[in-house]
Amino acid sequence: MSQTNFVSISGTGLNPMSPPTIKQQVKDFDAKFSLQQSQSEDIEELKKQLQSLQLEVKIKNDQIKNQDRNQLELTQQNQKLYQHTKELQQMLYYKQQQIDKYKTQNGIYKTNVGCLEKTLQILCEDISKQEGKKKILLDLNQMKSELIELREALMRAEEANNYTSPSLTNLDIKIQESIQDYQNSISPIRSNKALQNNSNQQMGSQQQQQFIQQLQNQQQTSLQVLPDINGNFTNSANQVTSTNNMNGLNGLSSNNIGNNQNNNNSNTLNPNNKDQRKYYQIHQQNSTNKFEYEVMPVGSQQQIPVSQMQIESVDNLEERKENSVHASPSTSEQTDDKDNSQKLIQKILSDGDPDYSKNFILLKWLSDTSSEFNKIKMVYYNNYRGVHARQKIKKGECILFIPVDNMITLELSKELPICQLIESKNIRLLSPKHTFLSIYIIIEKKNHKSFWKPFLDILPVEYTTFPILYTDEELFWLKGSPFLNQVKERRECITQDYQAIVSKIPEFAKLCTLDEFAWARMMAASRIYGLFINKKRTDAFVPLADMFNHRRPAYTNWGFCEDKGGFMLKASEDIRRGDQIYYSCGRKCNSRFLLNYGFVVKNNEANEIQLRVDFDKKDETLPIKLQMIGKRKPESLIFRIHINYEEKSVLEFFGFLRFVLIRDYIVLEKFHEMSEGKEFDPLRTPPFSIENEKQMWTEIHKICAEIMIQYPTTLDEDKKILETSKLTINQKNCVILRMGEKEILMYYITMADRMKKLLTMTKTEVKKHILQNQEYTKYSSYVNGIVLSLLTKRETYDEE
Repeated sequence: MSQTNFVSISGTGLNPMSPPTIKQQVKDFDAKFSLQQSQSEDIEELKKQLQSLQLEVKIKNDQIKNQDRNQLELTQQNQKLYQHTKELQQMLYYKQQQIDKYKTQNGIYKTNVGCLEKTLQILCEDISKQEGKKKILLDLNQMKSELIELREALMRAEEANNYTSPSLTNLDIKIQESIQDYQNSISPIRSNKALQNNSNQQMGSQQQQQFIQQLQNQQQTSLQVLPDINGNFTNSANQVTSTNNMNGLNGLSSNNIGNNQNNNNSNTLNPNNKDQRKYYQIHQQNSTNKFEYEVMPVGSQQQIPVSQMQIESVDNLEERKENSVHASPSTSEQTDDKDNSQKLIQKILSDGDPDYSKNFILLKWLSDTSSEFNKIKMVYYNNYRGVHARQKIKKGECILFIPVDNMITLELSKELPICQLIESKNIRLLSPKHTFLSIYIIIEKKNHKSFWKPFLDILPVEYTTFPILYTDEELFWLKGSPFLNQVKERRECITQDYQAIVSKIPEFAKLCTLDEFAWARMMAASRIYGLFINKKRTDAFVPLADMFNHRRPAYTNWGFCEDKGGFMLKASEDIRRGDQIYYSCGRKCNSRFLLNYGFVVKNNEANEIQLRVDFDKKDETLPIKLQMIGKRKPESLIFRIHINYEEKSVLEFFGFLRFVLIRDYIVLEKFHEMSEGKEFDPLRTPPFSIENEKQMWTEIHKICAEIMIQYPTTLDEDKKILETSKLTINQKNCVILRMGEKEILMYYITMADRMKKLLTMTKTEVKKHILQNQEYTKYSSYVNGIVLSLLTKRETYDEE
């Protein structure tokens, strides 16, 4: 065998087939390992993408199935609707034929009703005049009997003196003649009335007018000449005085005659007479169909003419006004009632009240209706008013009753033409009910003859305690508070509603300015009551009821009484004489109290703070999450957090944070399966792992701490300021508000630290730790229900 010589390629003489060195092997191994690691990472990334795509496909498939199912249901519904539409069209055709028949009959009925109304008017006038004549006849008969007695006395005197008085004989003759003339004047009226009843159905409108004119002429003729107390005949149109002679005989007053165009000088108001007290009466004017309030002295005999006391039936508002119209007292009994009413009002009001006259007018206005308020006493303090008990009030007794005719309801405000125009133009309002009620009081306040004037006059001119009207200096006391966002939103809401109306109805800007609109909106927010009237939810201004102060518990109940037809405040417990009477406007936090009512409550257990949670835009699972929640696609959510973590809003806050912090596609797929293909509600995300729960408490600590550092003062510093500094009402309210917010934030910062600590322990360690630390007792519900449950699952998984 021949020997082969190997020559190195590099010329070194080495064998190219010799094994590699150790360094070379290490290099090769590192390269392979890095390649495998890179491939492994790519595989993991591909797995994630595959999971994401699979979950996305599954969600879309479920959505398609739901759409197909919905489409099928819609098709079936469309078929039913089509069939139903055909039936309705047939019914509409028959209804239209019936309507045409009813229109024809209605025209006939209207003609008959017109004739009947005119006949009724004639009868009413005839009855009223007949009653007046009967009264005059009774007075004449009484005068006759008294004069007969006087005549007998004079005859006895004449017999004693042997003298005959010619005037006595003439007086007797005149009395007999006047009574005979009066009886003769009545007889043609009675015959005319009988003639009218027999011929009304055959008379045309022109004949009826002639008959009415003749009847009125005859009645006026019968009242032209009447004897006075001295037997002289005078014109009744000028006989309006009421005199008393030395024997106590009453003359013919304006009340008896019914025609009082002129007034006695004794009835005029003397401004220098301090004994004459003023009260207001409602007068209805024919020219404007409005009401005005005129000052009249007590005891005045001025009457409202019957022609002015017409029934208004234009709309519901006029019907309400008609029920409240009261004439001046015409008898001594009515005068006594008015005097008693004024004395009661004087007992209810406080002498030191700066709005005494306005409140007097308000109570007088209410006393003319079926309102009940005789058990209360209005007391004025340094800067506010309170309502106290004038007497002992037992449980279940009525404290205040205001009839619906004296309430401004939402339905009443919607009857305004401007409100109907807003609805017809589909103007989108952020707060429709407050807007409609605000417009109503703006219009009525500008009307100096408004029926509601007594109520509108007692409303404050400005609301300086409302945050939307705070000065910059006052707003500084809220620095760092999330409540500033609510103030800003309220201002924007009012401005947007005003501009939305003006953009579609430019004339609205002439009706009121933005400042006037804001004033009315704040009045509506702070003074309306939510009521159920005829089983329908509504809102209303209730005069006098808005003067009670708030307290919980209030020991009173309020609502609409269907039996009596009005707002009623009743005692739920016995109330002692002199105690202040409160009402409750519900369980609210100080932020709502201050924003809507202009006050705060110390140590308010219902306090809350608004916390905002945003989605992480860098979250890779965010597209899947948004698909899962479907229409519930918020960029962020705001939660009202209470100091009680078991409140619904707090539990929803926890659930949303858990969902936002999920980064595992498998977990999302499980939640999607739990929702059975429907939209998933992130607010109801349950606790599912210890790691996610730790992340949730870490995020809560972060959110609360970031807000705490925005305040310029600490909680302890606020307590010291409240105790030592002299503050205005607004400054004091701001300090109390931000203290309540800080207490909530500190509560959840402390709870977050403690719960994260428990989640790092074992189940046994947690139980032991809770027994040794009593401060954990207030978290027992969360610890037992969630912490221990998650730890039990983890220990069970580890054992398997």
